[in-house]
Amino acid sequence: MKILYIDLAAAAFPQGRDDGYRSHCVRIAALLEEDGEVIGEMCHLIKPDKDWHLGESAHEYHRATGHDFADHSVSVKTVATELTALLQDVMIIVSHNTLHHQRLLRAIFTDAGMTTPPDLDRALNVCTMKDSTDICMVRLLGAGRWKPPKLREAFKFFTGADMRDPIDWYTYAQIQVRAARAVYQGIQKRTTIEPKPMDSGAGPLFDDAGY
Repeated sequence: MKILYIDLAAAAFPQGRDDGYRSHCVRIAALLEEDGEVIGEMCHLIKPDKDWHLGESAHEYHRATGHDFADHSVSVKTVATELTALLQDVMIIVSHNTLHHQRLLRAIFTDAGMTTPPDLDRALNVCTMKDSTDICMVRLLGAGRWKPPKLREAFKFFTGADMRDPIDWYTYAQIQVRAARAVYQGIQKRTTIEPKPMDSGAGPLFDDAGY
């Protein structure tokens, strides 16, 4: 069975823009697994079109500078073509924020002027943020319920390790998608896990990882 793990980052919304402006995917990392073995992957910055808004905080969210986009980005059509190949016969698509990432996946094909591949519609979408909420039991401070864990919180819970927070976009994207894979694998073993409540924001997380 083929599983595709993805992590995507969007261009920012222009300040004050509320007229249905559609965001665009500007960074993607994907890992293709078949029967537990990694058989393919991709990691790219997407060359922004002239009307895309990266925002002043792009480096904070994407770990990518203007020079990175100028020197290392590829066309959205290149990404869509590679993504189509990775999606072939995929049964499950895993991401930490499925609703957001599915929108960005489809935006890639729209921006490339390409038809969305049928495999994207056929595959089962798994949201590790949603599926790990009742397992990780991260307390929502000031409320009597659990909050959806951030990727770094879920990774910490399932692996006991801290994720690195690198400054370069490529390493950051690679860590993100591999963390999603680790969380998914942890969820699959949840029947053997004894949940232990953890406080949100109770100390620094993910400063030193094995990835």
